[in-house]
Amino acid sequence: MGIGAAWIHGRARKRLTTARLFRSLLLALLLCVLVLRLGFGLTDAAWSAFVLLGFYSVANALLNVEVWGVAGQLFTVRQGKRLFVLVGSGELMAMAMGGLATPLLVTWMGTENLLLVAAAGLGGCLICLSVITREYSGRLSRRSGSGSESVSTSIFSLAKHRYTLWIFLLAIVGVSTTRLVDFVFLEAANTLYHN
Repeated sequence: MGIGAAWIHGRARKRLTTARLFRSLLLALLLCVLVLRLGFGLTDAAWSAFVLLGFYSVANALLNVEVWGVAGQLFTVRQGKRLFVLVGSGELMAMAMGGLATPLLVTWMGTENLLLVAAAGLGGCLICLSVITREYSGRLSRRSGSGSESVSTSIFSLAKHRYTLWIFLLAIVGVSTTRLVDFVFLEAANTLYHN
């Protein structure tokens, strides 16, 4: 799922302006969330839960690309050094608030309807992106894949550099560790809470 999403994102990046790419990404994620919610409503099959588990990782990665992509387009390097910490702290605050609100929302709405809250959040992202696009249209109107530097990004050319291989290994180990911790947590939660 993640490889397919990365391939589609890479292709779209070459064809769309930055603003359109980000808007399309949010719309695609919103559509996926709504389809997943519909899937939970129509069937009790386990496949929808497994798709959701895979979709979570993809959505999280793509939303990070979105946030930091917009920030990278709007701020200079000097501004970024000062302001990226502030932008990143918003993510931590959102995670804490979302984690604290989840039990209350589940009690009030049910587990499956948390996807509707996620859809509303993506709708809010679209509104924020519209405001940013209107205010800073010049910075977001160029093509994402364009630039003065011509860097070859084929897999084979990247694999020639030891630095790239080490980064790849770091990512594999980090993601694998995160997944293992997630599954251990889910198994422990399943053992303690049966309903």
